[in-house]
Amino acid sequence: MPWRLPVAASGGARPSVTAPKATAQRVALLINAAKQEYDESVAQGELPATPDATVQITWVSLVIAVLLLPAVLAVVLSLT
Repeated sequence: MPWRLPVAASGGARPSVTAPKATAQRVALLINAAKQEYDESVAQGELPATPDATVQITWVSLVIAVLLLPAVLAVVLSLT
């Protein structure tokens, strides 16, 4: 079977016995621990606080002109 690696190429690798099994509970604990570490770092001033979750879009007049110019030209040319 050409799609299977020979045993010599794979090194006979087996799953690690020492690695803990990833369960939903373990992942939740790790997420909570990371959040707590982050909150402590922010409180101590080591990291900046996250900005608010709102998205701010600033439209520059040149960008608006570049986007509207083809539309205006298409309308003008279709009327003539």
